Amino acid sequence: MTADIGQELYEKIKAEFEGRVSANGYIKAVTKRIAEGTATMNDVSLYAKALGSEVRLAIAYNISAEVLPEGQMFYNIAQKILDPLLHDNHSMVNDIAAEVQKKLDDRHGIRIKPQKAPFPEDRLGSVLSAASEQGLDEATMKRRMSAPAETMTQSFADDYMKENAKFRTRAGFKEYIVRKEDGKCCEWCSKLAGRYLYPESTPHDVFRRHDNCGCSVTYEDGEMRQDAWSKRTWQASPEELAERRELEEKLKPVRFSPEEAAAKEREVLEQRAERLTNVGESGIIDIENRLHNIGFNTIDPSFFKNVNTDMQKSITEQLTYLENKFRAISNSNKPSLSADLKGGATACVRSELNNPQNQKLMLSSRDFKNRKKHISNRRKDVESFYCMPCNVDDETLSRYVVTHEYGHMLENMIAARDMKGTINTFPRLIERYQEQIEKIARTIDPDYDKNKSLYLSKYVREEAPYGHKHNEFFAECFANSQLGQPNVLGQAILQWLEKRGFDVL
Repeated sequence: MTADIGQELYEKIKAEFEGRVSANGYIKAVTKRIAEGTATMNDVSLYAKALGSEVRLAIAYNISAEVLPEGQMFYNIAQKILDPLLHDNHSMVNDIAAEVQKKLDDRHGIRIKPQKAPFPEDRLGSVLSAASEQGLDEATMKRRMSAPAETMTQSFADDYMKENAKFRTRAGFKEYIVRKEDGKCCEWCSKLAGRYLYPESTPHDVFRRHDNCGCSVTYEDGEMRQDAWSKRTWQASPEELAERRELEEKLKPVRFSPEEAAAKEREVLEQRAERLTNVGESGIIDIENRLHNIGFNTIDPSFFKNVNTDMQKSITEQLTYLENKFRAISNSNKPSLSADLKGGATACVRSELNNPQNQKLMLSSRDFKNRKKHISNRRKDVESFYCMPCNVDDETLSRYVVTHEYGHMLENMIAARDMKGTINTFPRLIERYQEQIEKIARTIDPDYDKNKSLYLSKYVREEAPYGHKHNEFFAECFANSQLGQPNVLGQAILQWLEKRGFDVL
């Protein structure tokens, strides 16, 4: 029975994973660069990172206590799921890495076969044992299944880099290992960042990573390279050398002894676990894990520092509810969440006009610290019709801003799809969306044009920044549609979304 459950879950997760990979913008971009012959080894590392993120999300979406016997994960079920998934990912990463390396070598006439790194069976066994430990609560079980799957997939690129650096050094090449942080790293990772001559100057820990680690690890040839077979040498280009010297200047490695490295890693992970675990009505809730599960690639520490813990829970629950229906976050390119926005704005979504799927949800560094004050401000906005109508209970008001901002993310996702293969620009598309929604509103209320001021908030009518009224229109209508009894515009946007193929119920 459990074997059948394991196979069934594997097939669901595999289908979800393949769908997510096919829709991932970064993976598409890397594949295109490989075909064009412009991909780099850093692209391989980022490809593995994107692949790992998608497998983590696919597992988290499909694993729950409800679908498991006795509500528990058993070793054979975990093995049925993770073993084939991770072996496939291992092959994908190694194949991509080999293809990129061949094209890089072909430019210089190098004929050396890329080496496939062995699959880490011991590492997989440890993950299976941890995930199938009996008595775990659901959140911990899901985390032990999904987070290591992501980390292992990323580490397949690291293993490839190590294996090929070793092989190429033996073949007569001068190789360097380069570890870069992603700007959001912990102290332990930051101090490992650097460029190291392989193998004599390379610390063992440079290839290690903890769960949710965003570092990239690559290898590169030194200034003077030598073909192991023809013994022909050539000099790297001045541009390449200048870039490497700049990198070396920025990345000044700090060496740890094995004991210091292990102690530092434990310290960082313990601090992180303490910071990210909040106590809610249903017990211990790992907020960061839930936010990662719905698709955020990065959750900045400012979210936990500047957002009231009850607000963290409300925001996470609302984003999860919306994401289950619309998938705007998971269909973005490396979406991030932070609460470090300065200035007068309560929140914003930052994206690019030519690529609106690159999205960052940013909350004010001050407006979410005090839940009572935040709710009071939103109540004043609703009562004065500054924002669109919604239910006025505290919980709904605590979710208004993030629902409005999710509307921006949803519109950006839809616009990104509509821009492909057309001459439409983002501003023109969002104008068209407003025209289409208002056309539906006229079918609901034939006197819509006369009554428009009764339906549309003062924020959009009077104060939305010049040039942004159309996308603020969408976000306000969306918030109205999700937070109470929708008015004419809330009903209209629901009909519009349904026509676009969304399940709005």
